Amino acid sequence: MTNGNYEQIATKIVVFAEPSLSQITPTSGPNAGNETSVLNFKAFHPNYTRNDKGEFEQQDSDWFTVKMYGKKAENVARHLKEGMVLEVRGSVTDKTFTGRDGQEHSVKEINALSLEQNGIKSLQFERENKQKDKSEQKSEQPRRKSRASTAVR
Repeated sequence: MTNGNYEQIATKIVVFAEPSLSQITPTSGPNAGNETSVLNFKAFHPNYTRNDKGEFEQQDSDWFTVKMYGKKAENVARHLKEGMVLEVRGSVTDKTFTGRDGQEHSVKEINALSLEQNGIKSLQFERENKQKDKSEQKSEQPRRKSRASTAVR
């Protein structure tokens, strides 16, 4: 597999398929020997042009493989769903490889530094309190209706 030059990117993408989260252990670099989470998913950027009438026409989309690493990837993976529109910031590179069919293929890969959804500035995660106050538990129980109140006259 050959790598092209990395270029900075900031664009909107649409999540195409459910993301996957896996674990790797790098053999070199600052995290060598430490297990790291990797979020991986396919996405596209729809392209439009204006025709002579001033109407928008959809063109071929740009397709990407998006990767994010570390704890940030774990948090994002919990909330990411197919069809979500996201703002991605990071670096993109073209990678070429020889497929099983013997042909050369090229993919654009984004190393995401941040993924944001419009309207969401930040997410805050809190642990659920497993031991609720007994008075709270009683107030949460549904009240039962008496048979007399449900009878039809």
